[in-house]
Amino acid sequence: MIRHLWAVCSKADTLWINWVHTYVIKDQSVWQVKIPHEASWTIRKIFKLRANVQPWIKCVIGDGKATFLWFDNWHSLGPLYQRFGESVVFNLG
Repeated sequence: MIRHLWAVCSKADTLWINWVHTYVIKDQSVWQVKIPHEASWTIRKIFKLRANVQPWIKCVIGDGKATFLWFDNWHSLGPLYQRFGESVVFNLG
């Protein structure tokens, strides 16, 4: 299951990963998207592992187009929303 979560995070070029990003994640952060109630057992199981896996997955910023400033683990402090709180994310947009 962790391998599948890694494939989702790294946007592996497969049909299933493209489907997950198009119909489940929908241009949101993998770390913050809410699990749909109608999602399959597999999707729910994979997304429930996020809290355990997030500290181990680092994001390389590159051009920044695929990086979520507040939610991805790119900074030495870790995901910024965990450090500063979700109210800061909401207030700053």
